[in-house]
Amino acid sequence: DTMDGGVATVAARTKRPRRPQLLSADEKRARFRAKYAGKTHEEVLAIISQGWRSSVYKHFRPPVIVPGPNGCVAYTATHYFNSCTAVYRFVCKKYPSKHVDRIDYEDSTGNLKCHGDCCDPDDTPRS
Repeated sequence: DTMDGGVATVAARTKRPRRPQLLSADEKRARFRAKYAGKTHEEVLAIISQGWRSSVYKHFRPPVIVPGPNGCVAYTATHYFNSCTAVYRFVCKKYPSKHVDRIDYEDSTGNLKCHGDCCDPDDTPRS
């Protein structure tokens, strides 16, 4: 009877949620390219930037596309998906000589937030 089993019965009936599997850089890149196949860097940036909701983006100018780690930026979709990875450069509004680069298939805001926190630190009370 399930009512008499106590904790053991509940544990047997309850399934633990699986942690989402972390993807490797190659897997992220492949998924990104499949999702945006046939689009140029500018088209992809326009699409993904519409989904950016974090307030951290307000600290930066709109990103510009710079050459990726393989040294190229392609402006045709075919060339892009064959060999090029773009980097989005986020330039600080407060200190334009400072910037944060993010590879096109990444979506983490960690480095952007880190810069913003350093650039605009919270006020601390004086001792």
